[in-house]
Amino acid sequence: MNLQHTNLRNQMMLRKFVLMVSLLALNIGFVSSKTAQAQYRDCGLIRRTNEPPSSTLRTIRLEQFGIQVSIPENFRTMLRQDGTVEILHPNDFAMIECLAQGGRGGGGYYSERIRLVSQDPSLSLREQAIWSVGYDYDIHQNKIPIATQVIEYNQLSLSGYIVTSRIGSFVNFMGNVTGRTEILEIDASCDCLVEVKDLTTLLSRIQPLN
Repeated sequence: MNLQHTNLRNQMMLRKFVLMVSLLALNIGFVSSKTAQAQYRDCGLIRRTNEPPSSTLRTIRLEQFGIQVSIPENFRTMLRQDGTVEILHPNDFAMIECLAQGGRGGGGYYSERIRLVSQDPSLSLREQAIWSVGYDYDIHQNKIPIATQVIEYNQLSLSGYIVTSRIGSFVNFMGNVTGRTEILEIDASCDCLVEVKDLTTLLSRIQPLN
């Protein structure tokens, strides 16, 4: 395994830790008795229950991004300290709760994240999207992007590029949204295989705010 793969794996582990800390900081009301009960729970069992997404959608307004997004009614959203909004399947949210209460195990964690990033004036939007999925080094120790597929995406006022990487654990979108100078970045990631359709399903449910 090369250095880039190791870094990405470490980033995924760090992400799980940050999510656990964020939930505790949100003061969601865990009590000591629940913690004691959860200490020996296998959090992976929660993920494997595979609760289906609700067929009913609800709309979330994200004023800070200038968009609104429709998500299954049983999905949860979480605001992270850096301003990122994370969309979670109910099983993944329950798994995080379990880990935060002292449970063990887990796996197959999947989430979708929405955030704004600054535009790099030295790169085109397409180039910035390509570099956003990470890089490796060639034999001369020069950085090379690990993107494997670049797909142009245009729908309503949302336009940009979808990029996949050879890691296979995430798919990223970077694009412009009406009324914002920053770049809108949206990704679908997992410690499992992620497909382009996972992200395009979310993108198709995004609309600009009126």
